[in-house]
Amino acid sequence: MSVTNADPSVRLDRVVKAYDVRGLVPSELDTDLAHLIGRAAALELGAPELLVGRDMRTSSDDIAEALMRGARAEGCDSPRSWLRCDVRRSVSTLRWNRAMPPVRR
Repeated sequence: MSVTNADPSVRLDRVVKAYDVRGLVPSELDTDLAHLIGRAAALELGAPELLVGRDMRTSSDDIAEALMRGARAEGCDSPRSWLRCDVRRSVSTLRWNRAMPPVRR
């Protein structure tokens, strides 16, 4: 399934949050935009690996794959995705894989 047709007038601050990317598919978020977000994340973070969480919606696989393709285009060696079930496990996985620095309180 290819998910395209995001409205070009959609503002990124509606889709890109401090902790994730989410939006209505395909009107706010499509595979083209996800690819660009993946490229931007890889450039901004400079991390060798990017972990991508997704949910069970039918569009999630395509959006996650597009985001990972974008990250790979900018040098992230082995981005991968997993089905996210809770925030605590997601943060633990990110720390365990050293994809992000520890959370400072």
